[in-house]
Amino acid sequence: MRTRYAIPAIAVAFLAGSATVALAQTAGPSQQDARDALTVVSEFIEAHPDATTTTTVAPTTTSSSTTTTVAPTTTTIAPTTTTVPATTTTLPAAGDVGEQYGGYATPIGAYQSVAYNTNDAQKVKQAGFGWVRVDATVKAVMPTATTRNYQSMWNWVDPFVAAGIKPMVNWYILPQWMNGSTNDKTQPLTDKVYADSLTEAAPLMWAHGVRAIELWNEPNLSGFWAPTPDRVRYVSMAKSAAAAIRVAAPGMLIVTGGISTADTEYGNGTHKTVTRYDTGASYTTTEIGANQTLDIYGALGLCAAKDAAGRLLFDGVGIHPYLDGTDPSTGGTVDGWMRWQENSMRRSIGILDKWGCQGVKVWNTESAAPRSVMSEQEQANRAAHAFQAFNLWTLANLAKMRTRLGPYFYFTYADWTSASEARARTFGLVTPTYVDHLARPAVSAVLDDPVA
Repeated sequence: MRTRYAIPAIAVAFLAGSATVALAQTAGPSQQDARDALTVVSEFIEAHPDATTTTTVAPTTTSSSTTTTVAPTTTTIAPTTTTVPATTTTLPAAGDVGEQYGGYATPIGAYQSVAYNTNDAQKVKQAGFGWVRVDATVKAVMPTATTRNYQSMWNWVDPFVAAGIKPMVNWYILPQWMNGSTNDKTQPLTDKVYADSLTEAAPLMWAHGVRAIELWNEPNLSGFWAPTPDRVRYVSMAKSAAAAIRVAAPGMLIVTGGISTADTEYGNGTHKTVTRYDTGASYTTTEIGANQTLDIYGALGLCAAKDAAGRLLFDGVGIHPYLDGTDPSTGGTVDGWMRWQENSMRRSIGILDKWGCQGVKVWNTESAAPRSVMSEQEQANRAAHAFQAFNLWTLANLAKMRTRLGPYFYFTYADWTSASEARARTFGLVTPTYVDHLARPAVSAVLDDPVA
């Protein structure tokens, strides 16, 4: 596997019995620099458990620089200024499929130890993956308006970066002070409170090596956007958040929350008619399922929105078509439903293009082939075909479709045995102890293919 990912150097000094961690982007840091530094940090944390406790900080203001001072009774972080370079993150132009497009989505990384995540990252890297997506769990990072526990995020971000894997943070699961509810999937009280949280967090994530942020998870599904999905409100929130990130961390890739194919708004028949962003005229969609949400996003100007410098606010639109009833080989049925198949993706990309979104890519940020509804061999076939798309699929003009695609994140690498849904316990390419299912070597063989 070839790694072309710049890892931030981490300087560690020990002062007055506590740790001071200074993060800085340096020119040309090596992966070994990051590994050595992270080893020191991990050893210190294991020897000093109090170093990972939640700390109290002063309320933040909207700024592209963040200064955090922690009371000396706990871990003290020396006042530092995080400067984010005005560069743009792009997908590598060369390499193998795994390095550019091979993603792994995990639901549990944010709840695991550094040791667990270090081992997981090494296994995933060996399997050929180049990206990882993990829920940030904002309520753990920002439990109150004035307390922060970023270590809960660094516990998984740092090990994956050290392994040469690019992290995507899914920014949702909110604390009550941000959404006014005990349901952590409830939408934020205001667009501003969500955007402000990213103004603070995005530069810190960038300094730790995060290169993409996904704004929410399945906002078109009632289980993830309470009290009920609202396309209009989501677009408003996402635009505000993306604008904040563009200022705070200009190089960060920004992707809309992956939409579920089990679209609640489509089922309810809500927000089918909206006001067009470009003409002010009324627009009623005729699309179905998740493509209907995609169409309304376009009508509301989500992927045509730009910042003050004229740069698109969004680099990608997130989707979540699973593989239960779909073999993602070339061709496929075109009937209006969103599927991870060549012809279906041509249609979805065409919907974006209708609204002038040619500069926005489609990121499949969560998908899987569950063994609960298919044989182990069929899981292997479908999972491998899902990644072959980047070399085989084409657009209507026969250009490679990968020019319009972001990474594909397989959910999950190891079986998620604690999942409440029985189906979700059978997604993995390996067992919880990393014993291969048939799908793992099948997928790895595709991830190792050069991009052709």
